[in-house]
Amino acid sequence: MYLPRAFREDRLEILHELVRSHPLGLLISSGPQGLQASPLPFLLYPDEGEYGVQPG
Repeated sequence: MYLPRAFREDRLEILHELVRSHPLGLLISSGPQGLQASPLPFLLYPDEGEYGVQPG
């Protein structure tokens, strides 16, 4: 996905705060019966790994 530099966010603390303040997202998919929205929780372990880890 193209993201213009003016809208890019690279600060890790800001990105982590976004995940903490909005922990639920929607995965939108298209199938034979139309669009489907599935809730998807965002989990973050900020102290693991170089940038934090989302468990898989």
